[in-house]
Amino acid sequence: MTPHEGEFARLFSQTGDKLSRARAAASQSGAVILLKGPDTVIAAPDGRAVVTGNGPPDLATAGSGDVLSGMIAGLLAQGLDAFRAAAAADWLHGEAARAFGPGLVAEDLIDCLPRSSSGSRN
Repeated sequence: MTPHEGEFARLFSQTGDKLSRARAAASQSGAVILLKGPDTVIAAPDGRAVVTGNGPPDLATAGSGDVLSGMIAGLLAQGLDAFRAAAAADWLHGEAARAFGPGLVAEDLIDCLPRSSSGSRN
């Protein structure tokens, strides 16, 4: 699941800090939770969690979450487990947005992925 804070609040009733809420939701749902934001939390039902901070504000645009979900699905199809697929996709998503910069629309992320995944910079 890849909710932002508003969606998360409608799905789960946890209180506490973002990491604790994501971990509890992952345990409750049995799914990997990727709680989006400038400090994205990825939590697995087994308690593993990672916090990333490479999501620039440019990602707050319509459709960028759909691109992220597609990236996760693509990595799952290549054999990564759900936790690693979510973590890798989140990092690549942020790097692609950073590579494009201001004015980003969701479709731009796809074009920026090859540069982001190879580690090259603008």
